[in-house]
Amino acid sequence: MNLGQHISNIIKQKGHTKTWVADKADINYKTFVDKMKRDTFNAYELLKLAKVLNINLEELKKEI
Repeated sequence: MNLGQHISNIIKQKGHTKTWVADKADINYKTFVDKMKRDTFNAYELLKLAKVLNINLEELKKEI
């Protein structure tokens, strides 16, 4: 499973939408979707996503 797929699964499990997450993480929606498809998140974006989704980066690292 790649990073984008894993983040997408977390979003679904938490009952959120990609639009909601992108907005809360202050990432343009199209950019967010493109980054999910290409697995091109930088460290700062991953930290923002972890905070928005309330996930631990260490756990995320183990899943990918």
